[in-house]
Amino acid sequence: MRLGIGVAAFLLTLFCFALPAQAANSDALSHLLESRSCLGCDLKNADLQDADLRAVNLKGADLSGANLSGANLMAANLQQANLSKANLSNSTVFGVNLFNANLRQANIKGVRFGSARFCHTTLPDGKVFNQDC
Repeated sequence: MRLGIGVAAFLLTLFCFALPAQAANSDALSHLLESRSCLGCDLKNADLQDADLRAVNLKGADLSGANLSGANLMAANLQQANLSKANLSNSTVFGVNLFNANLRQANIKGVRFGSARFCHTTLPDGKVFNQDC
């Protein structure tokens, strides 16, 4: 009986602490989709697969671990964004500002970076690329 109460208390505590983090992420995601801008937002592990993110402003946003597979990021501002371990496979990134962005360990399979701005940009392999400085 005591073991059951202990397990129930543990699970209740776990869910109480987990829900606010999820709500904050949901709030940031809603803000982004409504306003097309989310400066410095916490979008860690966000599911943005196939999202229309053309010309959004995500300067300084934390998109680490986010799923951006197939997303349209044309002309987006990702300056100083953290995209480490993000899935960008098959996304459209023409004209994207990646100044000082972090793409370490990001999945960029099938991505063409046409007219993207790279300056102090950390690539998936950890090397810093300074093409447009």
